[in-house]
Amino acid sequence: MVQAMKGVLLKGDIPLKEFVLSLNESRIPSEKFVIADLDERTLLIQPQAKAFLEEKLQGFVEENQYQPPLRSSGHSAGNRK
Repeated sequence: MVQAMKGVLLKGDIPLKEFVLSLNESRIPSEKFVIADLDERTLLIQPQAKAFLEEKLQGFVEENQYQPPLRSSGHSAGNRK
């Protein structure tokens, strides 16, 4: 018998997907939100988990986004006398 479930597709790179799977695994069984692992970049999640994941993913992206070092003005090695 075919069973239909309402869900939200979550697509991202592999590290993001692994982060989401680790969040899912850390929850008790009744609070898990991943319905299906569809391929290497796509998950089907429960719609009610969308807001929770948006918040968690924003933090994940901020922590893992490259930030170039700040340059100090006028104090580079080439300006020394």
